[in-house]
Amino acid sequence: QELFKNKTERKSTSNLIRRFGLEKTLNMVRALIGIINLPYAPRITTPYELERGLGRLIAFVQQEKSKKVAKGKDIIF
Repeated sequence: QELFKNKTERKSTSNLIRRFGLEKTLNMVRALIGIINLPYAPRITTPYELERGLGRLIAFVQQEKSKKVAKGKDIIF
């Protein structure tokens, strides 16, 4: 069974894996899972949205890392 039947979603997944590698792509997804409920976190729920909103995700994670480091915690990306 295919998770995303839409060709655009599958193409975006392939693009992300080709560009960043499987492990880093999985780390991005894990980061999304960890931040989805935080205020002002980007609402990325599909591979296409991840591919298009990667800049927003990176900026948000960087801001959160700064906050967490100041408090002695860290976010994995």
